[in-house]
Amino acid sequence: MASARGQRLEKRRNESAEILFLRCLSTDRGIDDGETRQFLAQSFAHVGIVDSRSYSCMPCRERLPRRTANSRACSFDMKFAVIQFPGSNCDQDCVAGINGIEGLQADYVWHKEMSLRDYDAIVLPGGFAYGDYLRCGAIARFSPIMKAVISDARAGKLVLGTCNGFQVLCEAGLLPGALVRNRSLRFVCEMVTLRVEVPDSPFTHGSSEGTLLRMPIAHGEGCYFADAETLHELNHNRRVIMRYADNRGRIVPDANPNGSTENIAGICNREGNVFGLMPHPDRACDARLGSADGAKIFQSMMQTIQAAHARAA
Repeated sequence: MASARGQRLEKRRNESAEILFLRCLSTDRGIDDGETRQFLAQSFAHVGIVDSRSYSCMPCRERLPRRTANSRACSFDMKFAVIQFPGSNCDQDCVAGINGIEGLQADYVWHKEMSLRDYDAIVLPGGFAYGDYLRCGAIARFSPIMKAVISDARAGKLVLGTCNGFQVLCEAGLLPGALVRNRSLRFVCEMVTLRVEVPDSPFTHGSSEGTLLRMPIAHGEGCYFADAETLHELNHNRRVIMRYADNRGRIVPDANPNGSTENIAGICNREGNVFGLMPHPDRACDARLGSADGAKIFQSMMQTIQAAHARAA
């Protein structure tokens, strides 16, 4: 009884602190008043002990209540790891997009983990890993989990890096070139059109050459750059998987949102199992979001893994 009463009082105190904080922001008084600062400090003292990793490790049934037990039962055969770095902000989009595809299950994997052996594929999501300090992806490249990402990639496991994940893959040496500041020097956030250049990659099954896909972008450093020799090698070996195009499928400067060399939007490694893509397929997995084309990439990955399992059986 006393415990329940204490919880109610604590809840009211927290609510009062939140209301006061909002009221201060809406007035000229601000939060510089000494009494206000003291009250807020006491009310939110417990916030510092909250560990966000505890939420990422919640059981799948709690994290994704929309999925039923029956629909999840068939998805345990193929598991995707979505890596969480400090500063990732598209990890939830990736998990939701992948888990919305029948036959797939996505789990959050904290960057301090050391192994990915239980997963069939790896996804490095977008965001601002480590606040993009030094360079985008430069610090994330040294996270403990990256040793497993690199070793698994070299062993042939499928790895997809979107937006910030693409930057991390370049910094880690899994993909050539670099993502630098947009030519406009501004952050861009819009829907773009992509043209599929390589239809038989592990990430583009079901999309013929020239297929146009619609996906959103959201980045400040998305301009792909590589030297002439690297660009020649990428083109000669069909490693440019997608380019920015206009609505008619033409590769023209006006369709290039960030100044990327040769309108490059996504490339793969020599072996074809590591794919970096600047647009967000995770944010284009539902027609209600404006496009469901992004789901095709995850479905293609699933088909590739299924084919590999069938060959090994």
